[in-house]
Amino acid sequence: MSGMWLIGVDEAGRGPVLGPLVVSAFALPKDDVSLLIEAGVKDSKQLSPVKRDELFDWISTTAVERGWQYQVHKSSPASIDIAMSLETLNEHEVALFAHCVKRLQCQHSGGVLQLDACDVNAKRFGIKVGQKLRHWLDSGEWEIDSRHGADVLFPAVAAASIIAKVERDRAIEEIELEIGFPIGSGYTSDATTKQALAKLLEGHRPHSQLRWRWETVKSAWSELGKGEVPTRQSGDGGEPKPSQQTLW
Repeated sequence: MSGMWLIGVDEAGRGPVLGPLVVSAFALPKDDVSLLIEAGVKDSKQLSPVKRDELFDWISTTAVERGWQYQVHKSSPASIDIAMSLETLNEHEVALFAHCVKRLQCQHSGGVLQLDACDVNAKRFGIKVGQKLRHWLDSGEWEIDSRHGADVLFPAVAAASIIAKVERDRAIEEIELEIGFPIGSGYTSDATTKQALAKLLEGHRPHSQLRWRWETVKSAWSELGKGEVPTRQSGDGGEPKPSQQTLW
């Protein structure tokens, strides 16, 4: 396929108890993949924070120079909670992956859509994303390659993973500035996050940056004698409606 494009899609922040889930879609012509490899682009988990930031800046600059594209969507804790009252986290991610791809302006070119699958069944995940993108994909000759560990296998997905991770880290820094104390990575295995969690549960409702439907939050809230965690309402610090109702 002459002039084909590669689109890599990945996420950061699926598991943490606080902060946004960030999804990024990154697109470039297949002939430019060697530039990613030469620059040292790889799975964000294999890079130091400093190197991730350096590569993020390089990707952003080179994208302007060479016409590459990328899109980012941050799903707030409120959006995640509201969406999960109607669907599973996997289905929410399907919607977010498709949303980011739809915002790219290369659908008429054709190529391969490379997904880092969030479902235990990688093929099923790809099929579901493809269903959300039916009209977009029909605009060109597109294939979908949905795999586990795609961020290690495909440079385009690795680039998306770097973008998503850096955007997630910067969002965490903004949250820390907002609330005035360290919150760590957001994973409950993080001692700093554990300490922050106690403070973020001190009010009449859990803090808006917590994911209220996470078992960790529900259990801690109950142990404090506060009963069941309140139900998220539209506008609780995130998008006004579940993302699957606003992305299409």
